[in-house]
Amino acid sequence: MRRPVDAWGHRWASGQGTGILAALEVPGASPQCLPVATTLTRALARVDGDALDRAVGHFVQVHACDPLAAA
Repeated sequence: MRRPVDAWGHRWASGQGTGILAALEVPGASPQCLPVATTLTRALARVDGDALDRAVGHFVQVHACDPLAAA
């Protein structure tokens, strides 16, 4: 069963690329076809927690350093 998505959900989805919407299994990767709110929960349940932790840690390390310090 589909429920209406709130305005925030539509704003968020409208700013995402079709790849992200397709990965979240949004039909046609269209923000107008957003599934129920549990989709994000289901998607996150499939994520390997250790891999996500490594990816986020790497992202933070790369973006936390001062790019001018290396110059």
